[in-house]
Order: sequence, then structure tokens, then C-alpha cells
Amino acid sequence: MTSIALPPLPMPYPARLNPHHARARSAAKRWALDIGILGSDESVWDEADYEAIDFARFAAYGFPDAPADELELLTEWYVLGWFIEDHIDRLTPAKATTRFAPSRLRALTPVTLTPEDTRPNTAPPSNTAPTGPKDAPAEPNSSPAPDSPPAPSNTTPGPEGTSALDGPPTADNATPGPEGAPAMDGAPAELAGTPAADGPLAPDGPAAPDSASPGPEGASAPHGLLAADGLLAPDSALPGPKGASAVDSASAELAGADGPNGPNGADGADSAVVGPEGVPDPEGACVEAEGVRVEAEGVRVEVEGAVEQGLADLWARTVPGTSAGWRRRFADAFHGAVETSAGLLEFPERAVLDPMEYLGLRREHGGPFWTARLVEHSVRAEVPERLAGTRPLRVIETSFADVVGLRDDLFRHARDARRGSSFNIVPVLAEWLGYTRQQAADLVGDLLTGRMGQLEDTVRDELPGLAAREGMTRAEVASVGAYVQALRDHIAGDLRWHRETSRYGSAEPPRVDWTRRAHRPSTARAGHFAGRPLAMPYRIRRNPHHEVCGLRSTDWARRMGLLRPNGVPGSGAWTERQFTAEDLAYIPATAFPDAPRPRLELVGQWLIFALYMDDLVVELFKRGRPLGPGDLAAAETLFARLPAFMPADRAAPVPSPLNILERCLADLWPRSAELFPDRVDGLAEYCSGHLWELFNLHQHRVPEPLDYFDWRRRSFAHTLNLTLIRAAADIRLHPALSASRQLRALDNAAMDAMLLFNDVFSARKEVELERCLSTATLPLERLLGQTRAESLRTLNDLAGVRLRRFDHIATERLPALTAKLGLDADSRRTLDRYVDALRSWLAAVHHWHHAGDRYSTRTTPRPTLGTSASRPTAVQAARTLRRTLTVAAPDPWLASLTERPPPAAAGGAPSQLNDGRLRRTVPTRTSSSGWAESA
Repeated sequence: MTSIALPPLPMPYPARLNPHHARARSAAKRWALDIGILGSDESVWDEADYEAIDFARFAAYGFPDAPADELELLTEWYVLGWFIEDHIDRLTPAKATTRFAPSRLRALTPVTLTPEDTRPNTAPPSNTAPTGPKDAPAEPNSSPAPDSPPAPSNTTPGPEGTSALDGPPTADNATPGPEGAPAMDGAPAELAGTPAADGPLAPDGPAAPDSASPGPEGASAPHGLLAADGLLAPDSALPGPKGASAVDSASAELAGADGPNGPNGADGADSAVVGPEGVPDPEGACVEAEGVRVEAEGVRVEVEGAVEQGLADLWARTVPGTSAGWRRRFADAFHGAVETSAGLLEFPERAVLDPMEYLGLRREHGGPFWTARLVEHSVRAEVPERLAGTRPLRVIETSFADVVGLRDDLFRHARDARRGSSFNIVPVLAEWLGYTRQQAADLVGDLLTGRMGQLEDTVRDELPGLAAREGMTRAEVASVGAYVQALRDHIAGDLRWHRETSRYGSAEPPRVDWTRRAHRPSTARAGHFAGRPLAMPYRIRRNPHHEVCGLRSTDWARRMGLLRPNGVPGSGAWTERQFTAEDLAYIPATAFPDAPRPRLELVGQWLIFALYMDDLVVELFKRGRPLGPGDLAAAETLFARLPAFMPADRAAPVPSPLNILERCLADLWPRSAELFPDRVDGLAEYCSGHLWELFNLHQHRVPEPLDYFDWRRRSFAHTLNLTLIRAAADIRLHPALSASRQLRALDNAAMDAMLLFNDVFSARKEVELERCLSTATLPLERLLGQTRAESLRTLNDLAGVRLRRFDHIATERLPALTAKLGLDADSRRTLDRYVDALRSWLAAVHHWHHAGDRYSTRTTPRPTLGTSASRPTAVQAARTLRRTLTVAAPDPWLASLTERPPPAAAGGAPSQLNDGRLRRTVPTRTSSSGWAESA
């Protein structure tokens, strides 16, 4: 049936209502009428619809500490954003003409401002009572609504006097820092005092003089917007202060697939254009009230309609005092949400997406990432640009996006069912797993539990390490802490608003049986995959130069020391027999059948290097003994030096290689100018994926499913594989194609199919021999309550779904895209070559898993863990390399991750946060509502 009962929804944070919601309500309605969103031919709502949504109440719950003027601005952003979303939702593929062009909207949000525009925002801190302008009228209703809880002051005492929500402490409840010194203003307990004593956060050390605007009475101001315009190269993995982790240095190379961050730019403005009432506008951008003319970054735009006029007005009022990095991230997230919503019109109305594609689209649809940017703006706690792409911040934001997005799906499921829309997580899971809609909804509740737990685990376990490695200043720690607390507030307020309003209607739909098929558990014994193997529709082709290139690749592996020890630490992890049995020299010949001989040789050697790195990490850190904090520090050291061997100037000197990986890079990089003119896209991402796996192993933590799918792409070398495919055939796609969502969807579908197939094929080897916890079978077993055989069958089915998705995009969506873009014949032929290259790569990898012995138990005996009888050369190679990576004193926070017991609840026992099938215990927080489950 279409109606569902909501599962228990985890909510560990109290919801608070901003006292200025009445003023924001009246101001937003006047703005909507003035712009034309209400009361015009363009409106998609009548006045009753508008009042039922109650935008001001949503903003008041989501931003409880925002000042009155800020709350008005935030409310108007949601009026505009949801107006666009509802306008697109009412269209159909047959009538898909919007009243605005998404491409035109980007010209209205210029990123570059003049120095005069980046003035600091001096709004009061979020934990003080905000005041409006002196001449502002009296607040008509400045107290919380009778049905809402009083706004707490964030001073509820927690364990040992800490704030219950680990939020920004005030002067009266500051968390004591090291040696009794007060913690940084706005810093959560997890971040207090984390860096070493000689770092920027030493107890007696002053804060950086230019890091923040002064707060009240001279306190370091977590709410002062930081002008953090420093830029970080997108693929940089260079070590930061005290040896920054490669998992943090590797930036968002897959930003288009699981995040909003776009390419970095630079400020470069010389003059300001002053708009109405003397308010500085963005450089070259002049918004004329009623006048409909905007000049944005050299592009003259005639503002047409309510959407463009509203966006131009809001942007000019929002950007003063913000950094270039924040503006870029906000603009990318906002326009990404609009373009995703418009792109959904390309799907058939009743088409059901697979879970991986749906979750990627859902994160952008509806705007959770631009909501996160507004959260920063609301508390004047901007995340520094150099930290925005690090793993902890990315995981916190994707967890936030999944919580608000998937929970929204539950509340709007009945409306979507009435409209016949399948763009909802409930029908997606029901179709994929053969569940009823109610079973799928219950599963969504478990996913929400996992994402809430992932957010809190990241704050507790990974943010302190980020502060230590990056040398964060007091002001930066305070800003990140205030931002995290504001995200928690928004999560709580969003749920309260859903329960109090009727945005999605309340009419009960007719009861229809939506059950597709009964879920039949597999009868295969645990640990054995008895399902039908993944069928590959593409044929294998072999490069005509395969014999010569195979011999040269083998010779290169010998010279480098991959096949026998040669005195270089880490050499000799493979043997000649293993190298031949696994067909490592000849896989490039089938993966890149159209590559000319020089390119085939070089790409094959890069592929061998990546595979050797994978096996060396297994021998170094995964096989035979527990993983300690010194091992994690050693892994970071191993990866942090690699970028130094790939300078942009190939003639520049490089350090002397200290191990086998560095020696290989020192040989490959100077010869790869034709393949990679600037850099090797994806190598830093690949290293960060290995560190993620090691971090999970160190904590004995099986990743929750959504975190797994995000980061498994990195450890599978998603981007590196795509880079090698394009380099081998010398494919340079048209820029419009490279930037399109269809091409990104094609790439993701191809890599996901083989990623999942690899997890099915290698499950026994990786779980039983390598102790790997970051393989897809384990998260699914916990989430779905399946046996090993059942989880393997589920993964195999999903791999087939992703492969069919790839074929559908290649045969139907890409031809339509090329026609829409009006590409010439050469651009179309290049695209056809690229699709053929992906098909050949898929067929080759599929064949290699079956024909080679890499994952066969015949060549991988099952010794007792801790012995080395089966692989003496590999173990010796790992030991010699490990001695060169000894770290004298790893960060104390690494050891604390496994040594610290979880905090006990007030009653002495840990509480369960919507336990479901996840079986995970979450530490209890002491607050007005505790770890409450909403009925």
C-alpha cells in the first residue's frame, strides 16, 4: 500500500525555535509578493499553500540562534529554493519547459568580489540575544510559540561539567582545557586541546592575530566570518603541518558524485560597483531594483522573472563579508541542486533508479549542501577553505545531507505515491530488495540511524586528529565547532518542522497493494556464493602489441624490484610465479585494446604500480597482527611523500627515493608527460581510500553502508582508472561533455559495476585472509540481517543493475545529449571512442577476475593469521619497508580511539539509538531530551 507508518526516527538533539520567527514570516511574505513569487502568473502556490508550508517556522527551527535580520534572509532563501523545486516538480518530461534557464542563474551569483566587499560581519554571537537595528520596529512576537520548548542556553551540564550537546560553550560554561585553561570559545569538547603543546593551540599560546574577528569582551569569536581565501590545489596531497594526512590532503576529486565542492578559483578584483542604498555589489554586478539589469563577471544579464530577480537580490544581500571559498561552495551547491531537479525531467516518470544512483542524486536534490552553507552563514562560523575538502568535514556534511534528505523522503512518500513519482528512497529500496513499502521504510530508519551515528563518530574520532594534523588555530577550531553544533540544531529543527506543518499534504491516499514479490532468503550455506555470476555483454579485444608490451612490463617490474628484493625497502613483495599467475603483465593489453604501443607500455606500468601499492599495504598493515596507532601514522608518512615525486616541472629535482613506491614514481613521472601533462588525477584519492580502510581496521569498525559506498570508490581507484582509460587512448572529450551529469553518471555506473563485482569475487580473500572490514558484504550483512551468501547475492544483483545502467546511458542518454549540445562529428566520434574504451575495460576486468589467479584460493592458501609460511618474500618486503616508516611518537588521539571506553549513561549502561538491525551502541548524551526516539 502507498501509506506507511514512520519508523522510529533517532533524534539526540533538542529542537529550539528562534524567537524572531513572526518577524521573519511577515518580511518573507512581503518579499515574495514584491518579487512575484506570490500573486503573479509565475506563482506555483496560492496563499493557502504558502501559509501551510510555513517557511519562517522551518527557518526558525533550523537556525535557532540567527539574529532577526539574518533569519529574514534565510527564510527568503528557502522561499526561492522551494519555489524553484516545486515549479520543476509540477512539470513532466512531455512538458519540461521551465520559466527560467538554470544556466542563466549561474551568471547571477558571481564568486569574485572586491576587497571592499569582504568586510567582516560583526553580528553578535549565536548564544547571545540578537538585536535588530536601532530604528527597527518592535518585535511582534519575540517569545517562543506556546507549543514549542523554551530555547536552552546550551548550558545543560553534561559529564564532568561539559556542555550537553558539545556545543559552543559560553563564558559561564567554558569547557576546561589542558592544565585548567578554558577551552576555545565555540570549540566542542571533542576538539578542545587536541593539538600538541607546541602547536597553534598550545594552552599558553596566543591565537593567530589575523584568524578571527574579535568577539564580545575580547573573546576569540567563533562567529566572526573568516576571510579564508587561501586556495588548496584540488588534488594536492602534500603534507601539512606536522605531516598532514593524505586522507585529508586528497581533496574532492569526486565532488560531482558525492559532494558540491567545485574547482577552486582566485580572487582578482580591483574596483567595486555600489548598488542601491550604498550597498556594495559583487564586482561587475549591479542589481537595479525593478530595473532588471545585472552584470556578473563580465556577462550582461537581463533579469527576467521572479526566480532571476529573487536570486540577484538575495545574492547581493548575502555575500558581503564572506570569503571566496564560501561563495564558490554555496554557488556550486545551489546551482547543483537546481540543475539536478531539472535533470530529473529526463527520466521516465515511473522509472525506478538503483540505490547508488538515487543516493547520489538525492544529496543534491532539495539542497542539503546549500543548506549547510547557510548554516555556516547563520552562526558566522565559516569553515576555512583549506579544511573544507578534508575527510572529516566531507563526512559530516554528507551525513547531514543524507539525514535530512532521506527523512524528507519518508514524510513525502504519500504525496509522491499519489503523483506516481518513484524518486523516493522507499520505492527504490522496495524495488531493489523485493520488500514491501513498509519494510523499505523501516530500512530507511536503520539507514538514518547509521548516518546519525556516523556524524557523531566523525566529530568524536576524526575532528581532533584533523585539528592536530592541520595545525588549526583557536579561531578555526571555534568556527568548526560552532558549525557542527549548528548542523545538529538544524537536524533537530527540521524534524520538528516536518511534524508541525503540512508541506506534503495530509490526505490519506487510496490503499493499494504495492508488494512486488516476497523476499526469499537464500538456502546456500554461509560464506559460499551460489548465485548466478555477473554476465558481461561486451566482448574482450586484445591489443596487437600485447606480447611485446607484456615482456617490457615484466622487465620493468624486475628492474624496479617488484619481483625480487634489490635492497630497496619494500622491494620483492611479488614473485615471478605470482606475477605470471595473476596475469599482471598482460591485463593492460585487454583493458586498453586501442592504445598505441608507447602508451600501452606506460599505462601498463602505472597499472602495475597501483596494484603493487595495494598488495604492499596489505602486507604492511593488514595481514597477521593488530593495527596500532603507530601503523596509522606510518601509513600517513608513506603516502604523504608521494606527491613530491610528481612535480609540475618534470625537470625539477625530486627527493632521493626511500622505498619502492617512491622509486617507481621517480621512474614513471618523467616519462609520462604525454599521458599526464599536469598531474595524475586520482592517485591522492587512491591513497586516501587506503587510509580510510586502515582507520576502520584500527577501530575494529565496519563502515555503515552509505559511508562505505562513498569511500570504497576511492580505494578502488575510481578516478585513477578513468584517468588511465582516457590516457591510453588519448581521449580528449568536448568540455561540455566532460562537465555533463550524463557523462559523470556513465563513469560512475561503469566503475561501480566492477567495484561491486570485485567485492563479490574477493570477499573470501579479503575478509578471511586480509582482515579487511571495508568490503561491501559486511555492511550489508549488518544492515539487512543477511548471511554471507545472501549479501553476496544482493551485491551481485546490484552490480548487474549498475552495468545495465551504464548500457542505458551509453545507448540512449548520451546520443540525446550530443544532439542537444549540437556537437560536431569529431566530438561525437571521440565520445564513441570513449564509450568503446569503457566497454573494453569492463570486459577486461571481468575476464581477469575469472581467468587470473589473483583471487583464487588455489594460489592463496589459508594460513593461520600471524604466520608467514605462504608468502615469505612479501612479508620480508613489508618488514624492511616498515622499519623505514617508524614514527617516534604518533598523535595521542590515535591511541585513544581504541583505548577509550565509551561514556556510560546516567543509569550506568549505554543507550541504544534506534538499534534496528545495525546493532550499534551510541554513547548517551545528557540533555533535556536525552537520546530520544521520536514516535
